[in-house]
Amino acid sequence: MMSNTNAQYALLSNDDRNSTSAPASLTEEELYERFGPKRRSEQIKIKLEAICWIIATSVIVHYSEFFSVIRSHPDVSRFWFFLGSITFTLNAILIFYVTIWLKYVRGVDASWEVYCPKAIPASILLAIVSFSSFLFAFWAVWGFMTLIILGLMNMALFMSAHLLPSF
Repeated sequence: MMSNTNAQYALLSNDDRNSTSAPASLTEEELYERFGPKRRSEQIKIKLEAICWIIATSVIVHYSEFFSVIRSHPDVSRFWFFLGSITFTLNAILIFYVTIWLKYVRGVDASWEVYCPKAIPASILLAIVSFSSFLFAFWAVWGFMTLIILGLMNMALFMSAHLLPSF
């Protein structure tokens, strides 16, 4: 059995450009080319796509009378709805904590993936429980359409992040 106390880690070689492994070092130009800002046309395309998802979700929410169903429909399972609401809120708090609180309030310079690596699995678990709970809560009302409605709402939520200003 190997001991991790004296383990030495070496950088990977930069010989194989087609490899999925990370290169040993990148020049500033290569970093900018790979991870730098996208062209203006690509940024506009992404923002237009985000707006289209949000518009599609707004139409679905309007025609399905989503908020009045939540408020007063007798077939909505309140237990699953409240569980979904709680896990969605916890996930939003976790995302706020790792993206805003750590960097701007606490002044942590390390990447949040390194500083709190368990945030990603926790966020994924909360998202799965939240989506499943909402699915169970609304299935009696919309049936199969629940998948489409919730799927569109999730896409609009994810894509709306493209419209937020960067700090």
